[in-house]
Amino acid sequence: MVYDEAALSKYRGLLDSGEPFRSRTCRYCSSGNTAVKHINSKKKPKSPWDFWNSIVCSPTASHTRAEGRKRTPMYVVGPMVDQSELPFRLLCRRYGATLAYTPMFHAKSFAQSAHYRQRYFSTTTFPPHSAMESGGNVAANDSTSNDGALDNDHPLFAQFCGNDPETVLAAARHVEDYCEAVDFNIGCPQGIARRGHYGSFLMEDWELLHNILHALAVELRVPVTAKMRIFDDEALTLKYAEMLRDTGIYVLCVHGRTRENKGQQQQPADLRMIRRVHEHLRGSIPIIANGNVLTFEDVPRNLAITGCEGYMCAEPLLWDPKLFAPLASSSTAEFAPNITDSTLSTSPAPSTVRSGRLFAESRPTRLKALATASEYLELVRRFPVDIGFVKAHFFKMLYHSYEMHPAHQQWLANFSINGSNVGNDVVENCATSHCGEQRETTVVGHHIFTAALDALTDHLHSLQKAELSLEHDGPQPKRQRELKVGEEGKERQQLKNGRRVDGLTDTFADDETLGIDFLM
Repeated sequence: MVYDEAALSKYRGLLDSGEPFRSRTCRYCSSGNTAVKHINSKKKPKSPWDFWNSIVCSPTASHTRAEGRKRTPMYVVGPMVDQSELPFRLLCRRYGATLAYTPMFHAKSFAQSAHYRQRYFSTTTFPPHSAMESGGNVAANDSTSNDGALDNDHPLFAQFCGNDPETVLAAARHVEDYCEAVDFNIGCPQGIARRGHYGSFLMEDWELLHNILHALAVELRVPVTAKMRIFDDEALTLKYAEMLRDTGIYVLCVHGRTRENKGQQQQPADLRMIRRVHEHLRGSIPIIANGNVLTFEDVPRNLAITGCEGYMCAEPLLWDPKLFAPLASSSTAEFAPNITDSTLSTSPAPSTVRSGRLFAESRPTRLKALATASEYLELVRRFPVDIGFVKAHFFKMLYHSYEMHPAHQQWLANFSINGSNVGNDVVENCATSHCGEQRETTVVGHHIFTAALDALTDHLHSLQKAELSLEHDGPQPKRQRELKVGEEGKERQQLKNGRRVDGLTDTFADDETLGIDFLM
């Protein structure tokens, strides 16, 4: 996967001349004038830093460009297709997350389909602006938890992908009254983004990127933000970030990997490059860094390296939605940007439930994950979402227990709202377009949904009982996942569509099909 060097060559010319990028086709840009003129300028923060100050959760936080002033970093839940949905965001917010992104929405589907909006977008009340008609799902009721605390899904950035300014703008208008900002994805590296020509596959088309972002910045009533990846050329990366800033965005998130640095063999993110972007933009807008997090200790360390105003996590939160919890205390948050390796050496041992791809965990940690899954399921009862989203979360949160108890994993893989587990009282079956692919969905009655959650609750109790029955607390053994071969040299089971290996479901085989970006 290489870049279009012919397309990039004209931008490299800007490096020699020192000239800023100027769009030749943007209808909002006058000749020689790159200033952004908002249609509703009075309704927007006066500057990116005014906006950043307004969304900082801590009332004592002071975000400023001045050196030596105390700043409270933002701990950010990244956008994950089908995974950063409302109940999951609320769970992360309970344990230290101070900003969250919606899942990445396909702009064309979101703009055209009320069913798509109803299924994929929901948030709590307290919209930042006066209400307007929306095809989304604003959870107006039951926003108070059992202990009386208010579950608040703000500040919230709603993220879209697309490749047409008018389509992205039409989609964003449905959510601008229910979020603090609209984010445009320029970072997705998956094959589906290549086929649909969006995400990181727009990196060579600065003209189109400018036109999309400038249109959003001018037309929307809320600020616009963007999420980018880096080039392997530092000078080009800095010019690229500069171009994005000049479109009028208020916040830039930088993932420190190139487009081709993805998949199971991915290399670490380049935190030095993120720091260079931060330095190059000279405090003109807040920067959120992204990449290289396995445990909570990595977050303050990476903040210190990059110097950014916030840190985004995605996949690590799927393994442990409580990852930010140790950083939630005010004492830690205040000095987080200045934490050094020597400071971390005196910190408590990490309590994060770590990636099942790389680590095995002890029984106490596995039981902690079970408690987290139970808390998530209670949020799903109050803020209903697709059962498929819940299953995907369980496969990650409970991965370590499933390694020890594979029969329970197989039960979850077979579990379906159409199956005998919950009955067959299906109200409607339909097909809906999602990111260019046809997916079968099921809309069920409330009692069917409740029965499904009851079955999943029983599943958690059964898995907990299985864990408590073990005779030791040690880490679980890693299961062999390679395809086995019988005595006669024939495969014991045909590997079909990458989904099943020797009678067990490979829960990660369809990562790209599910749309989950495991690279954040």
